[in-house]
Amino acid sequence: MTYNRDDVFELADSLFFTFMKHTDVNLFIESDPNNKGGTRNTDQGMELYADIEQELLRFFKIEL
Repeated sequence: MTYNRDDVFELADSLFFTFMKHTDVNLFIESDPNNKGGTRNTDQGMELYADIEQELLRFFKIEL
């Protein structure tokens, strides 16, 4: 089976939110003042997501 970047991004989302279920979410996600009722990743959350994404791209040997 061949995987592409969209597959990796979908899997990265899934892994990120699976991880969020088992940790202190406030370290990684905060309220978004620009989107009433919305959230955004903290700096630490963005770093975690980017690390997950990069590892999956490397594992599946997909170039950016």
